Amino acid sequence: MSNRRKQHYVPKEYLRAFSNDTKNISLYVIDKGLTVPRAPLSDQCYQNFFYGKDLLWEDKLAKLETQWGLVLSKLKDSHDYYPNSEERKLLQSFIIFQYYRTESYIDHATDNILGLESESIRMEIEKGQNVDLSGVTKKQLKSMILQNDPEHKAKVKQKVVQNSLSIASQIITEIDDLAMMIVNYKTTSNLISCDNPVIYINLYSPYHIGLTMAGLVIFLPLSPKRLLVFYDSKMYNQKNNILSISNDNEIKHLNTYHFIKAKNILIANNVSDFSFIEKNPCIMKFRQENKETSALSTFGTREDKIIHAHPPLCLYDCPLSFCKLPKKLSKIPLGVRDRFPRKYDQKWEYHFKLRLSLYKSIPEMNANRVTLQEANEINNFIFRYWRR
Repeated sequence: MSNRRKQHYVPKEYLRAFSNDTKNISLYVIDKGLTVPRAPLSDQCYQNFFYGKDLLWEDKLAKLETQWGLVLSKLKDSHDYYPNSEERKLLQSFIIFQYYRTESYIDHATDNILGLESESIRMEIEKGQNVDLSGVTKKQLKSMILQNDPEHKAKVKQKVVQNSLSIASQIITEIDDLAMMIVNYKTTSNLISCDNPVIYINLYSPYHIGLTMAGLVIFLPLSPKRLLVFYDSKMYNQKNNILSISNDNEIKHLNTYHFIKAKNILIANNVSDFSFIEKNPCIMKFRQENKETSALSTFGTREDKIIHAHPPLCLYDCPLSFCKLPKKLSKIPLGVRDRFPRKYDQKWEYHFKLRLSLYKSIPEMNANRVTLQEANEINNFIFRYWRR
């Protein structure tokens, strides 16, 4: 059992791509500003019995990691290799599971549940309504409201782990329609990774990173010189399956995304790969702003609130040569670019047509002061998108 205690949420096979000797990697510990030139690879990105002592998910993931490892090894060793259809399916499952299995994602989801629980109890008490607290002591109730009961949090977290993995296994096909691209970087700088390595962004509508949303881009460094990208090909006009880029500035931007998204640990081939951090005085500010944006928020009175659980966002405004918005679309203000699903939906179409009608007939409905021309342009773009 002792050798099964250490359960990794980032596979060792993935981490090896950032190692010079297959056993050690370089680390940057964000909260301490500490660089570690040489750290045992097997001691990173794990928790004891993270997936449970029953080993059910640990065994399932071990089998998947063997399959994922074969594809990752091919991609690491050959710069002109492009995965076949079966390997693409494996990469899809890898990238989805990897997003939902990290300590960072699990902690975020756990905090949201505890926050919702706490706010719900507060509201019921403020309303003077009876709350079923049978079997709950005053001390436990206070802990639930303050979210400081470690035993309760541990139970919630274990349920979140199980639910997250179950959800991941069911939603892999949601990105079947995304195009896949391998980007090779012919640069002096190297890509880094982190303890939360899969990044979801949306250059069209940055706050909407749902798997079904138009404009979604998902990327993951495969090695210091290779990047795996899944992207909405109807939004970003990129024709190449394999792309070569010689832009050190883009490496800096991609590494900044990982600084923002990491829970606490950056991973690299060499400590010199962390030099971008000290060259960017605003980088910690970007990270903090994203943590605040992704936190649970409430609106309303103490007795009657709307509670909003945000996804873990990674907002950072920078150009990416492999995913560019059409020029005409990029000129439309962000506030006008309404989110919409990649697959046509009649209800969404009705929503956009109704909105335009309301803007024309009741100007007061237009809180964002969107011009009719802008509203028309975005509607036309969305309807054309669905027809492709």
